[in-house]
Amino acid sequence: MKKEDIKNFLKNAYNCGRIGHFYLIHGGSEDDRREIGEFFSMLVNCESDERPCGNCIFCNQIKKKIHPDVKWITPSKRYLSINEVRKVKEEIYIKPYSGNRKIYIFTVDYMREEAANSFLKILEEPPLHGILLILSSNINYFLPTIISRAQLLKLNFSLPPFDKEMENDQMEFLELISLIQRNNYRDFFKKIDEIVRKREREEIEKYLENVVWFLRDIYINENLKSEKILVRRREDGKIIERKDLIEKIDYIIEVKRRIKYNINLKVGLESILFYICE
Repeated sequence: MKKEDIKNFLKNAYNCGRIGHFYLIHGGSEDDRREIGEFFSMLVNCESDERPCGNCIFCNQIKKKIHPDVKWITPSKRYLSINEVRKVKEEIYIKPYSGNRKIYIFTVDYMREEAANSFLKILEEPPLHGILLILSSNINYFLPTIISRAQLLKLNFSLPPFDKEMENDQMEFLELISLIQRNNYRDFFKKIDEIVRKREREEIEKYLENVVWFLRDIYINENLKSEKILVRRREDGKIIERKDLIEKIDYIIEVKRRIKYNINLKVGLESILFYICE
């Protein structure tokens, strides 16, 4: 769906008195998702007859992110922790300060299992005034029990931003490949240990996703010569063997999928790197 289509859907739902307690908006760009979150918050809290007006005191508070009944939860590592869910559980059942609804907007890409289970407890008995809204790049990292309870609204596909996290992950990946190619296995295994030790299982999944985008760019640059559909416009993978790139991407995606089923992270990462370097 286009951004405006989702806005119209939410507006019609509000006008018909059919606003739900839980929405999961996924896909598109981060800016679009945030814009929809802001629009929805103003729609529910606006004091004008023409909702949302964007100019009343409540709309302006939402724009400035100071509205007492609209909370934005944006974890630094993009995953929702149990402590953040517990805080929401403590607050959401308290009546709104200035309106009829309390809205919690989560900009996250995945939840730890304990956080997801705690989140489900809220969904099982939501307060009449409470609304939960998740904004995420995709829904692949959420438990099926979370997804099944949400009203899913999917934005049209857009490329992910090439941010500092993606750049760091991709440069680290290149460093690992370089260590193998130089037969420096001591530093290679030491680096793998460091990655596994410092990252949660969900963060490893995100790491591999960033690697897949990197290999995708190499394949597109090599075969399609179209910068418009690249995540990163600069060629930076000369040390990557171009042979069987699609098979290598498929292999990473399969290992990434198995991470959900408690595959050994160290073995999984090592197998990927050695397969890439074949």
